[in-house]
Amino acid sequence: MPWCGRATSSQAFAGIVIVLERRTEVRPPDHRIVEWRSWSGERVRFMSKPITVNDGDFATSVLGADAPVIVDFWAPWCGPCRAIAPMVDDLATEYDGRVTFAKLNADDNPRTMSSYGVMGIPTLIAFKGGKEVGRLVGLRPKPALKQMVEGTLVG
Repeated sequence: MPWCGRATSSQAFAGIVIVLERRTEVRPPDHRIVEWRSWSGERVRFMSKPITVNDGDFATSVLGADAPVIVDFWAPWCGPCRAIAPMVDDLATEYDGRVTFAKLNADDNPRTMSSYGVMGIPTLIAFKGGKEVGRLVGLRPKPALKQMVEGTLVG
């Protein structure tokens, strides 16, 4: 059975170590692996997680992205933010390769918060081609989030 985990050795440069078909590959930490086949041919699937963005890299990571990006503005102390997080993670896996999901900590990134007029959290903003194309404020059910993602892909 293959093993996947975060490297602990400083010589592995904090990458992700993956053993596939009796080979070991070290990939950068931002490389998202969603699926591969184990030695026995069994499919092994991993959840694709949202990327983390901040004031410094928002323009390049979100506005400059080729694919649509949905940014979750959240804070660690926010109960509704913690409640919506698993739904965002599920959608990140479901739409992997078509939509990028990102998380921006509202407490640590006030410049981006004020630039987009985010007054309450959780807020999800959809960007396509560097422009805002949709927004949801507050805790919503998963079908509402999915509808926003579909609208972003179509619109």
